[in-house]
Amino acid sequence: MKNFKTFFLFLMSFAILGMLLLQFSFIRKMEYEIRALRNALEPPSIAVYNENDLYLGAQEAPIELVLFSDVECSYCRSFYQNTLPKLEENLIASKQLKFVYKQNPLSFHDFGQKAALVLEHAKNQGLWWETLDYLYQGEDLETQLQGLDNFWRSKGISAPALADILANKDYQKAVVQEMDLAKLLGINGTPAMIINNTVVEGYYSYEELLAVIANLRK
Repeated sequence: MKNFKTFFLFLMSFAILGMLLLQFSFIRKMEYEIRALRNALEPPSIAVYNENDLYLGAQEAPIELVLFSDVECSYCRSFYQNTLPKLEENLIASKQLKFVYKQNPLSFHDFGQKAALVLEHAKNQGLWWETLDYLYQGEDLETQLQGLDNFWRSKGISAPALADILANKDYQKAVVQEMDLAKLLGINGTPAMIINNTVVEGYYSYEELLAVIANLRK
C-alpha cells in the first residue's frame, strides 16, 4: 500500500509539472501575440536601427531582428552560441533576415559593462564581429577579457590598456545610448529582440524563434 501511495504521488507530481510547463508555454505565446497586436495598432515611433549599426545579412531583408544583449548574461551566451549560428545558416545567408546587435549590459554585470566598452573600441578597429565572437566563446568572461590583448595582437592590432578603453567617454556615451534605447522600448532584461517592430523578450531556441517569426508575419 505504501508503494502504491508513493507511485501515486509521483504520478500526480509529474502531471502537475506537465501542466505547469504547458501553461508557461501558452502564456509566453500569448504574450508575444499581444505585443504583436499592440505594435500593429500602434507601431513604435522610436528609431531602433540607424545607419551606423553593423549588421549581418542583406540591408533590405524582409525580417529585421535587433538583439539587445549583455555578454555576461548566460541566456545571451546561449542565444549567441546556439540560436544565432542557425539563423546565419538558414535565414541570414539566404537574405531573409538582417541581424543587428545592440548592447544592453545589466547594471549588476560588471564584466558585461566592461565588455560593452571593449566592443565599442573593437568597432573602431574594424573587429566588431571577431571580438564579439571571442567574448562569447568562453564560459568565463573575466578570463576572456584578460586574454583580449593577445587576441587583438593575433589580429594584427595593438590595443591600448584596458583601463584606457574603459575610461573612454565616447565609448561610454555609445553604450549608454543603446541602454537608454532599450529602456524607451520597455526592455528590462536580456536577451530581448525587436523583430519587425515587435518586442520579444527572453531566450528562444532556433526552433522557437522560427515559430515566433512565422506568427509575427501572419
